Amino acid sequence: MPIIKDLSVAIVTHNRPYELEKCLQSICRQTYIPKTVLVVDNDPQKSARQIVSNFEKDLPVVWVHKKKVGIPYARNCALEKCRTKYLAFVDDDCVLNKNWVAVAHLSISTNSKIAFVVGKTSLLNNHNRVALAQFKSYQTWFKRHRLLDTKNVIFNLHKIKGFWFDTSFKVFEDVDFDRQLKSRDLTGTYNPEMKLSHPEVTSLLKALKKNYVRGQYKSRITSKWGKIDGFTPILPKYTNFVDFTLKIAFILGYTKKLPQLITVVNNQDQGANGERLKAFYRFLHLHHCNVETIDSELEFIKAISSKKYLLLYGIPLLRYKILKILHDRLKIDQTSRLFLQTLYLRSRIIHRLLNKKQTSLAIIQYPEDMMVVNSKKRKYLTLYDSATIYFHELKLSGRFTAKLIKSIKEIESDVYQHSDFVSFHWSTYFDIAKSYGMKVHSPTILNWGCKPYTKRFPPPTKRTKIVHLGKLNSYWVDPLLIQNISQVTDIDFYSYENPDPQLYKHLSNFKGYLPSHDLLRKYRFGLITISKDDLRSRGFSAKHLLYISYGLPVLCPEWRKDKLLEPATIYYNEENFSRQVKKYSRRSLWLKKHQAAIRIAKELNWDTTLLPLLKIVDSINK
Repeated sequence: MPIIKDLSVAIVTHNRPYELEKCLQSICRQTYIPKTVLVVDNDPQKSARQIVSNFEKDLPVVWVHKKKVGIPYARNCALEKCRTKYLAFVDDDCVLNKNWVAVAHLSISTNSKIAFVVGKTSLLNNHNRVALAQFKSYQTWFKRHRLLDTKNVIFNLHKIKGFWFDTSFKVFEDVDFDRQLKSRDLTGTYNPEMKLSHPEVTSLLKALKKNYVRGQYKSRITSKWGKIDGFTPILPKYTNFVDFTLKIAFILGYTKKLPQLITVVNNQDQGANGERLKAFYRFLHLHHCNVETIDSELEFIKAISSKKYLLLYGIPLLRYKILKILHDRLKIDQTSRLFLQTLYLRSRIIHRLLNKKQTSLAIIQYPEDMMVVNSKKRKYLTLYDSATIYFHELKLSGRFTAKLIKSIKEIESDVYQHSDFVSFHWSTYFDIAKSYGMKVHSPTILNWGCKPYTKRFPPPTKRTKIVHLGKLNSYWVDPLLIQNISQVTDIDFYSYENPDPQLYKHLSNFKGYLPSHDLLRKYRFGLITISKDDLRSRGFSAKHLLYISYGLPVLCPEWRKDKLLEPATIYYNEENFSRQVKKYSRRSLWLKKHQAAIRIAKELNWDTTLLPLLKIVDSINK
């Protein structure tokens, strides 16, 4: 990818790792990339460090930690660290148009008279009325005065040498900086082709507070530089607050009905299942849906960790705490009762949050949260996105009583019947559910997808070894099978979590966490190991498609066969594993499987597999 050697892009961030990741991904997609992407981490907890490390192979990214909290301090840090002629600023929650870097550089480098260029900013979450009101207020303010906007700007550092952001301004530091430059006759221009998207706050209370604070600093700007507006208001500190309030009243009253809110309930799985959440979120945004997420695990932990939630959740939370004391402190086994009470409490917590958000469609992605479907007086529709047949998975784990398994089966059966829509991660799970006598209401197949690797694949001669990615401390991956085949073949093992040392002490090539999925491209085969029970043998592994997306032929136990994935799959057992590896290491046979993997990855990309989701979305917006 071509590099612009005299340009750096700075991103100031504070504890927004998910947004920062999306911003860096948009820079990866640029037609040209800057010499340096400078990420200034203004979070004392250094939350951006791990995200930045994930992009070090794709971008010339540099992580800098600024301990002093405040946007002006972080921006000044970027000015100090920059070693190129041109420096661009974008916010950590911005998504850049693919030509943004090229257009920004061309705009500033071809006009030696200007000090900066400001680009065109669009609203990312344009289906939220509160966000829309803020954006209208922002447009009026910046268009009227042609002010500098540091979330979409590029500077000529030779022109602005000696200028710094005023650290006394928590907000509007860019307006103050603009006035500093103009006081020395340094001006800029506007280029509507420098396009990026930026979200605004969706909570009304947060937006009112934000605009109140902006009003205070707008008053300080006026005091320092003289009036900016064409008139001097009676109460200058409250102009921003009043302006926003009037706009939100207008938009609430006179705009057409906006798309309904879709909330995806998840628990931020760090493994392959976490990719499904990101895919749903991206797909719905791509199709202009109003979508938010709830981290059910985080909300559950908050509820059980603070006394203030006792008033909200009452008896269910009190029962949970009592069972926890009996089980943990008094050593009275309450495993089954505690598990059932946890499911019930989680459903109460999520149900309350969904009602508070005024959700129209809740997508439940994890079986631990499925009881939300059975909540009384729910005003939202539900899509239960089933990852497995839960009662049978619990039964095979051997941890719970037959009575609890029976209760879970009844609950799961009710969920399948009462959810407004039901989808499955793979088509075979629908057949498994029917085989257990479960009736499914409005079934939809949302097969697992992948993001095909688009860069050039390394040749077979540069691919070595076999890779296994996933958990190691689970019955489902068959630890004994892993132990046996690792003794006859060289395999690299990566894990999503810290496994029990007893499980991997015999593995000479245990590598710990996988820093980036892009490491998969250097391997020759991807490995799947599964238990021999009927659920796993008829089921599906998310990492199967992850391997395929990188062109890897997949070694899969012969007791699981899938016609859709078979062209890119090599079946094995304990006796013939090494022979199968040797056979398919031949160039001609390997290339045949490799090409099949590339073809399947293109067919099963997320944008295709999630298309049935649009029919469900359309039904709630009618």
